[in-house]
Amino acid sequence: AGVPTGTFLDAIGRGEASAGGTWDVHAEGVMEGEKILEAKEMRANAFPEFRFSLSASSPSYSGVSFDALHAEGKREGDVLTGKVGTRVPDSHLSYSLSLREPFRFQVEGPFSMGRTAGTSAGEDIPDASGKSIPSGGSGKARFNIAGGLKIAGSLLALEDSRGTLRAQRFIYRAEGMDMTGEDISVELSSEGIRWASGNILAAGNPLRISGRASWDGDLDLRLGGTMPAEAIRLATDVFDRLEGIIRMELRVTGKWDDPSVIGTGYLENGTFSFQKYAQLFEEMNADAVISREKIIFENFEGRSGGGYIDGRGEVPLRFAEGQKMFFSVDFFDMRYPYPAVLHPVLQGHVELIGPPRDVLITGDVEIQSATYTKTIRPEKALLDFRRRVADVEARRGESDFRMRLDLETVADGTIHVKNNLAEATIGGEFKIVGDTNRVILLGAFDVTEGHVDYRGSRYELTHGSLEFQDPRRNNPRIDFLGETKRGTVSVIVSVTGTLEKYEVGLSSDPPYSKNDIVSLLSLGVTSKTLAEGGGTVPAGEAAAIALAPVTGGVTEGIGNIIGLDKFAIEPSFSTRENAFEPRFIVGKSFGDRFSVSVSTNVGTTQESSANAEFRVLENVYLEGNWESSTTTQEGDLGADVKFRYRYRQFRDVFRGDD
Repeated sequence: AGVPTGTFLDAIGRGEASAGGTWDVHAEGVMEGEKILEAKEMRANAFPEFRFSLSASSPSYSGVSFDALHAEGKREGDVLTGKVGTRVPDSHLSYSLSLREPFRFQVEGPFSMGRTAGTSAGEDIPDASGKSIPSGGSGKARFNIAGGLKIAGSLLALEDSRGTLRAQRFIYRAEGMDMTGEDISVELSSEGIRWASGNILAAGNPLRISGRASWDGDLDLRLGGTMPAEAIRLATDVFDRLEGIIRMELRVTGKWDDPSVIGTGYLENGTFSFQKYAQLFEEMNADAVISREKIIFENFEGRSGGGYIDGRGEVPLRFAEGQKMFFSVDFFDMRYPYPAVLHPVLQGHVELIGPPRDVLITGDVEIQSATYTKTIRPEKALLDFRRRVADVEARRGESDFRMRLDLETVADGTIHVKNNLAEATIGGEFKIVGDTNRVILLGAFDVTEGHVDYRGSRYELTHGSLEFQDPRRNNPRIDFLGETKRGTVSVIVSVTGTLEKYEVGLSSDPPYSKNDIVSLLSLGVTSKTLAEGGGTVPAGEAAAIALAPVTGGVTEGIGNIIGLDKFAIEPSFSTRENAFEPRFIVGKSFGDRFSVSVSTNVGTTQESSANAEFRVLENVYLEGNWESSTTTQEGDLGADVKFRYRYRQFRDVFRGDD
């Protein structure tokens, strides 16, 4: 029990060969001691009767290994005959062994190895004898080969063994690729296995095969013919989708579990996309040279995003040790997936360099068209946008997938805004840097024509420009002029500064004060008209005209963003200026007993105030106030004690009901 394989190899003079596994042996027979003494050594003819059985666990010899092996035999004259069975690979072989030097042997019988787990559950594959072989059905890449073999040789010269292997059926399935073979014949020698004849089909297309494989797993095969593009997945893992037909002439070398492929190929009507990249390439035709390390596309052309592309490039078979892919691409009328809100259509020339998880895109791009149609709410959009761009970095963590950008871009009046707020045509020359998730712009945009509809007024844009100068974040310099009509008065609104700190200027023709312009825009009348009318325009009517409080989903959304309970724009009458002005109010509650609010006028008076309220008892409150616009520089402070009662209905006030 437990005899090492090497012990048997020593007995036949092959102890120098690599071996593994252990053996359990049982033998019985008749021994003639006289012949042993005469020969002074153990001879086969000293055993006129002999029977044995043996089993081995994980035996191996010179790179050939089995999961298990069982053999049995008996002596018949000068020949030992019997049967051998193995598992992984599976075989049921008969053998004969001459007991006289050079101990010639012959082995023959059916065998099978592997399984095709891509087959449907319950679908079996017949072996050479017609018996069914379970397919497995796990969905992973698997193969199966079944047939018979015949080998002859000598135990004293195993390297000179010869034989044939015939496979009645061969199946390989992986990643949607299906390869089958029939009547395959290979020759076995001391060097390994050499292809002799047979028919191999790849997705129904015949392949030409020649070459050999050594017992150590070394490959030297040649393949020619037509096969599905999916076969490329055997050599590289960079594609997410891969379809089409490839005509190719290949040579496969290296180890069977790590092959190296060289040759040429032609992709016809292919469709593919790279992992983690949304762009789909269709109707692709390409000439390729496959080297030991990469696939070189000498020329390719096809369609992408509804447009046309052509170029050249190369893709490593494995992305390791800093290897990068490279593509040089010209494109026309191509829709690009980034940014999705603009739906850009582009033409130009770009180069893609790097591993698939960190690709740099550089080149020259012309925007043929880009349209922004998303409905926006000005108050919420401003806060959202400023919050997003306030801390934008051009580079992110190395572990994240990204496509870095370095593009020179031109838009000759081809960017359009058309939504609920504005219609405008924009052009510019700028650079796009950063990455596709955090784009940084460097350059200038000009509004060639357009208008903005806001609070019931249409402002014709007479001038508009944005200059992006900060390489770390998008904080453009703004310079816009808009003009609107109120009766016979032309009002000009200017917005200058930066996105984070801008100033609004007001002027008119004929000239009015800023206070009158604000009143004219918001209420439709000037402060002089209000004064002549005794200031009788109700605040409610003013709010209905232009300054209705910000309520509903917008207020709720802004409150969630800035952490405040109250956010509103309300009309406020300034006694100092004798005019209605918009007032900006924010507030915060701390529990159910204490609250704070701050307000400031948006108009010309710049009046500010603050209010704090603390509930002492159920109906008793302490209130503190501060107002900025007073006769003292520090403003005025005040305090009150308030008694507050809540009535279910307004008429209960007059009845005194609680």
